[in-house]
Amino acid sequence: MADASVAFDDAIKNIMKNSEQYLYQFNFSACELWLCNELCKILNFEAGTGVSSEKNEFIYNEDKKRDLSIYHWDKNGTEKLLEHIEVKVVYPKYLLSHKVNWLDSLVNKLERSQLNFNEYIGYHGWVFFVWTSDRTYSKKYPNPTDFFNRDTQEIKTKLPHCYNSKTDFQCVDIIDGSFLWRGVTKRIVVKGMQFTKAAKQISV
Repeated sequence: MADASVAFDDAIKNIMKNSEQYLYQFNFSACELWLCNELCKILNFEAGTGVSSEKNEFIYNEDKKRDLSIYHWDKNGTEKLLEHIEVKVVYPKYLLSHKVNWLDSLVNKLERSQLNFNEYIGYHGWVFFVWTSDRTYSKKYPNPTDFFNRDTQEIKTKLPHCYNSKTDFQCVDIIDGSFLWRGVTKRIVVKGMQFTKAAKQISV
């Protein structure tokens, strides 16, 4: 059966393998739409076992206001939702101390969705943290590690206890590279985190 946690790892491995291509894209990313498109392409056609076309599973984006949805398609043509994933790209200017912040927004979308579905669906947050050497960010966080560590403890504190993380809410490496941009060398570092409210297992 589809596993969003495995799918996250599959996607990261693919992005790392093609890091030069994605390095340039993260230079311009301002929202999650392009990333969700890429994740669908990777997981449906290119990588891993988290979503298996051989088992009639597929992942779709922007379906019924969910960022990503993993479905099973049976022989009768009936879709069954297995996993709901919300994706967020986070830059240093996005502070959890703000009254309206990205984490609350992400969790609220997952929690609202759960009101309409059952406990056998998994709910997941996939977060991509992006630091660049652009002066806007590097002035406050000259060491990218300071940015990546900044939110870890607060995420653990703010998230409802029903959510867990295989990495204990620590970031995992995705991209660290540089290229010439506007006459100077620009460095971009991307790390990821996922957290999960696991689906209840169906008794056989």
